[in-house]
Amino acid sequence: MNELPVYRGDWNDWWADGVGSTPAVVKHYKDAQRKYHIGKQLSPELTVEDKAYMKDVEYELALYAEHTWGYSSSVTEPWETLVNDLDFRKSAYAIRANQLASLKLDEILATKGEVSIRPEREKLFKVINPLGIARTDSVCLYIEHWEDVEGVTVDTLLQNIEVVDEKTGEVVRTQVREIARAKEVEIVTHLEAFEERIFRIRPKKKLSKENYQYLAVDKIKDIMYEGWQDGLRVNEHQIETDYYKMTLDETKGIVSFIDKQDGRSLLRDNLIHAPFVGVYERTETKPDAWEVRHTMGRNRKKVGTKRYVSELSDIRIVESGEVSATAVFTYELVGTQMYEIHVKVYRDTPKIDVTLRLHKDSVWDPENLYIAFPFTTGETEELYFDKAGCVMRPGVDQLPGTNQEFYLVQEGAAYVGTEKSFLIALKDTPLLVLGELEHHLIELSGQNKETNNAEPLYVWAMNNFWETNFKVDLAGFYEFRYTLSVVSKKEPKEATELCKAYNQGFLSMYI
Repeated sequence: MNELPVYRGDWNDWWADGVGSTPAVVKHYKDAQRKYHIGKQLSPELTVEDKAYMKDVEYELALYAEHTWGYSSSVTEPWETLVNDLDFRKSAYAIRANQLASLKLDEILATKGEVSIRPEREKLFKVINPLGIARTDSVCLYIEHWEDVEGVTVDTLLQNIEVVDEKTGEVVRTQVREIARAKEVEIVTHLEAFEERIFRIRPKKKLSKENYQYLAVDKIKDIMYEGWQDGLRVNEHQIETDYYKMTLDETKGIVSFIDKQDGRSLLRDNLIHAPFVGVYERTETKPDAWEVRHTMGRNRKKVGTKRYVSELSDIRIVESGEVSATAVFTYELVGTQMYEIHVKVYRDTPKIDVTLRLHKDSVWDPENLYIAFPFTTGETEELYFDKAGCVMRPGVDQLPGTNQEFYLVQEGAAYVGTEKSFLIALKDTPLLVLGELEHHLIELSGQNKETNNAEPLYVWAMNNFWETNFKVDLAGFYEFRYTLSVVSKKEPKEATELCKAYNQGFLSMYI
């Protein structure tokens, strides 16, 4: 008797890309997920025993995650009252989930000593690692603009405060910056699994003046500084730390990215676009908004789709201090009023934070926005994604005949090499695309011996190509966040767990 074949692998679905139609609310939803999981990690007894909370927050999370985003005429009649009412109703699930998770997390942190801000408060902060793995990460402590530090106003002390570890008495590297309503004090520290550490902000015993590293008589910093400023060299032509060396080009952006531990390039040989470049697609509406989308098929675009690549117009260094340095790459991109990439590198950790700040036009035509992440370990490697409930290799660990055009992931992606791993943590935009962006014949998993596992990677940040149910207007201001890091070789599950760790970060609170 003939035996039926048995297959094992991921069934990658074709509906997951709908999350790209509501990127702002999806970001809020992902934040709710993180708070929900952090609460369970920090205090399983308070969350699990509160059955009403567990039921309510999981109900809201589940209903937002359901794949249909709105009314059937959301694309053909985007002005319709019912269309917009259902859009608000759908968003309310994510908003309510975030509210419930935030209240529970506040309750948990109160049991750990968190207090409300008040005048003349000692500047003591507790920093918590919410995960069961030891790690080094950055964390920010906040002082409101009206507060003082041991009787001295914050503005007076802006660059003359220090942070001390109350357990060891060690003064840690500190970087202070102005934000909208407060001072943000950034440090980098190492915490063991679930460790809690107390830090104090105090005035420096010896006040310091601004330290110019290289300064001509005209006070313009444009002379090459040959010295190594304590593990960091950043200007409009290079970014270098003890971990990485990047070469910048005034028209292309990052053209070289070297891991200084082994001298290997972290950029793929087969890259098409430089890191973080935006690729915008727009298809002309013919004959109407529904039909142009209906005939797109699984490509999510047409042969005649217009494709635009962001053009670099400026590179500037906005900050360089004791903890980190930030370079801003400003681009011109069709379909947007602003496309800015902020790259923050750290002295004392191989972490790189990348932030996209975007002002998107309102366009009724079908659109896509991709962001290039063309990275590699530079070794023999395999790419892993953390899907819901499993870690898998796209194009490899899939059922035959399933989608390998795009993937909806939980925390990020990891290139696992023979000696090291390259991590890409996705905080806000969970859709990933591999390979060519041009219109092409669809190849399903298992149809070819070659897989897309070694193709360049893109974050698929936005789309509005569906002919029904999904939101058609992508206009607005957005901020999307990512973290890159090279670590020693990890098992795939361990590597994606580190993506989760970067997304959750360390918690800080007033005590």
